[in-house]
Amino acid sequence: MSLDLRRSKRAIARHEVREIEQRHTQDGLREREMAAVLSDSENDLVIIYNRVPKTASTSFTNIAYDLCGKNHYHVLHINTTKNNPVMSIQDQVRF
Repeated sequence: MSLDLRRSKRAIARHEVREIEQRHTQDGLREREMAAVLSDSENDLVIIYNRVPKTASTSFTNIAYDLCGKNHYHVLHINTTKNNPVMSIQDQVRF
């Protein structure tokens, strides 16, 4: 194989490697940007679950507690007793 042909092949190989590296860098940047957008929107998400008696609401609440550590979210249980529609001052502050 001639010297010129080997040099040409090496130059082409270097060019292809640079293209692949550039593509991976761009893909990585896109993935990080998407993760940041999702992360920001996930941090803003609040779900309020209003318990309904006799509908497995206690089981649902237990599942939320079981999964919160694994899925990186927080559960705040506000107990309104005696069917009082108004939260106590302590519960209002916590909420």
